[in-house]
Amino acid sequence: MTNGIRYFGGFAPNGVGYAARGYLRVLEELGYGYEKVRAVAVLDGVALDDFMNPYIDNESHLDVTFTTQITHCDPVRAALYIGAGEVKHNILITYWETNQLPQRAVELIMPMTGQRRRIDCVDALKAYDEIWVPSRFTQSVFEDAGLKARLVPHVLPPEILKLKGATFKHTNKTRILNVGTWDGRKNTGSLLHAYFKTGWTLDDSTHLHMHMVPSRRDREAVHAHARFAAERMSVIREQYTNNTMPGFTTSTIELPFEEMVKMHVGSNVFATASRGESACYDAIIAAALGNYVIGGGGPALEDIKEVVPHLVKTLPWRYTPVIEDPLYPYLTTDQDWFDVPVPAITEAFLGIKELIEKSTNTKETTAAMDHYSPESVAAGLKDWSPV
Repeated sequence: MTNGIRYFGGFAPNGVGYAARGYLRVLEELGYGYEKVRAVAVLDGVALDDFMNPYIDNESHLDVTFTTQITHCDPVRAALYIGAGEVKHNILITYWETNQLPQRAVELIMPMTGQRRRIDCVDALKAYDEIWVPSRFTQSVFEDAGLKARLVPHVLPPEILKLKGATFKHTNKTRILNVGTWDGRKNTGSLLHAYFKTGWTLDDSTHLHMHMVPSRRDREAVHAHARFAAERMSVIREQYTNNTMPGFTTSTIELPFEEMVKMHVGSNVFATASRGESACYDAIIAAALGNYVIGGGGPALEDIKEVVPHLVKTLPWRYTPVIEDPLYPYLTTDQDWFDVPVPAITEAFLGIKELIEKSTNTKETTAAMDHYSPESVAAGLKDWSPV
């Protein structure tokens, strides 16, 4: 029998799913391909394709003893999925978005049974042998809680990496993209208010496109969220509607990732006013493609800014108490997140527009392509091996 790795996580077409696929590619670089790695889909499920199929269903797995388990989820639900039995080594790949881990027990509803369970997050995480996180900010939060965490950056998807070295023609008109969900953490309403407060008109040739689709298996929940997001956008837009308002469109349908790539390529700015990010996946994609990034989320984007300082414009923030949301059971009111004032976002929009108008009509891929590649991330793990 061969020792192998069980990768327990979500592989759906969303941020966490794309990150998980990236880490599978890192494991391949380290010599642990689908013959020795089995993917077990939880949380948002899996999008089956030629890449994922052999990780899910592979006869070679019959000859593998899965002595190492990688669990990829938030640090509260991590207590539900820790490996046992033949598993001798547990690794948690996780993320974090506020100033500290929960200091009180969090109540979760158990999958399948519906039973309620109270989990002390910090205490439960001590059962893991290793913890991997995608940014130095997240690493510092875990270390402040007395937990050792290893920095293992996200990996760009192959659809982006294959564009390395490309030059794209674009207009010197401002084309802003936002991708997210309509909830308190993403703070999307403030971003929209800030855009309309710029005073821009259609004559300024600016355009904001907001792509709003949640990552949930429940189709009714997806459609309900899409309707709610569209309604909220309409309400905000009506406050500013006149004959000279700037360009604005939205999409609230699920799109193939190839279409998301086209959105990024066709933009020259990615903007988020998020109150919490661990390492914004879409910001990494945008920076790799040569787009400007206007970033909220507190200090989470500093790692990207270090790679491409000329492109990333972090927003000033202030601590405000977390607003609890059942979608994010790990966000509790004993934490603070990083709120961005609307005037600061508006000022950032105005400044970026000036830069774009002075730029050439081309953009090129950047050093972020190499920094967030499977080869580079694997090189940082050359001293690592599973049990």
